[in-house]
Amino acid sequence: MDVFSHFALPYVVVYVLTRHRSAALAAGIGGVAPDLDSLTWVVSLWDPLYFLGHRGFSHSLLGAPLYALGAVLLLRAPFWRRVLPIHAELKFGPRAIAIALAFSYTHLALDALTHWGVPLFFPWSVERFSAGWFFYSVTAMAPVSIWLVWRTARGTDTQRTRRVALALLVAVLVVAGATRSATYPRGEAFDLAVPGATEWSWTTLARHEKGWSATFYSFGREVGEAEYLELPIDDPGARDAVDRARGHVEHRAFMLYTAGPHVTQAEARDDGGWNVTFLDLMERTQADRSPWFPFGEDAGKLRFAVYADRVEELD
Repeated sequence: MDVFSHFALPYVVVYVLTRHRSAALAAGIGGVAPDLDSLTWVVSLWDPLYFLGHRGFSHSLLGAPLYALGAVLLLRAPFWRRVLPIHAELKFGPRAIAIALAFSYTHLALDALTHWGVPLFFPWSVERFSAGWFFYSVTAMAPVSIWLVWRTARGTDTQRTRRVALALLVAVLVVAGATRSATYPRGEAFDLAVPGATEWSWTTLARHEKGWSATFYSFGREVGEAEYLELPIDDPGARDAVDRARGHVEHRAFMLYTAGPHVTQAEARDDGGWNVTFLDLMERTQADRSPWFPFGEDAGKLRFAVYADRVEELD
C-alpha cells in the first residue's frame, strides 16, 4: 500500500467506530510508522545495517511497534508546532500511545497483501509472509489518501470527509480485488502465480527439472514467456564458491528483501574464479515483462566473483 493509505485507513476506521479524534490520529500514526524506514539513509553507510532498509526490521512483529513508538515521540518535538496546526493534538497520553503501537500491525497486514510481503519474524527468520494478491500498492488509493492526510494535517477534515474517504478507499480495494480475481490465470498447471504491476496482469511460475518457466498474462490472456535455468553446480569448486557467496553480507540482505522463489547459478571464470548469481524470480519476471519497471533490468539479481582469497560483488 502507499504510505498515505497506511495512515488513512486506520485513521478513518477508528474515528468512525469511536468518534475520538485523538484515538484515530494515534491509530493513523501507528499505521504509517513502519514506512519511516524509507528515511533510513544510514543503511548506505555500513553494510551490516542492511536490515534497516525498506520492509526490513521495521516490518516485523518486533520492529513495527518500535517504529510506532519512535514516530509518536518524534511528533512531540517543538519543530512540528510550526508546520502542523494539529500539533497540540499529537501530545498523546499512555492510552493513545498504546493504540499507536497496536495499529502498527495494520501496516503489516496491508503489506502482506502484496507479493513482496513482510518478514514477520525477523531477526530470527528472513522468511517473508505474503498473500501474493497485489503488486507493491493499489495506486488508485493514493489520491484519496493524500487528500485526507492533507486535510487532517491542516485540521480541516470533517466527519463527512472521513466517511467519504473511507467509502472511496474500501471501494477501490473491492474493485482492485475483483479485477485481480477476474484476471487470475486459470486452465494451466503452475506452482505459483505472481501479481503484476497492474491489477489485470499476472505471471505464473512452473518448476521443472532445469529451473522455472514463466508465463505472462494480461486480462487473463497469455502475452509472453521466459525461462530461468539453474546452472549445474556439480563441481566441488562451484559448491564452495556458492557457499562462500551465501556468507557475504550482501547475500544476507538479498535474502531478507526478496520474496522468491530463487535460482542459483555458478559459472567458471577465465581468471580461475567463479561467477555466482542469485535470482529472485518475483523481481526478475517483473523486469523481464515490463521495460519501464522502476527497479531496472538488474532487479532481483545479485552477482559475485568468488576467488580463493576474496568474494567481490559485481555490478
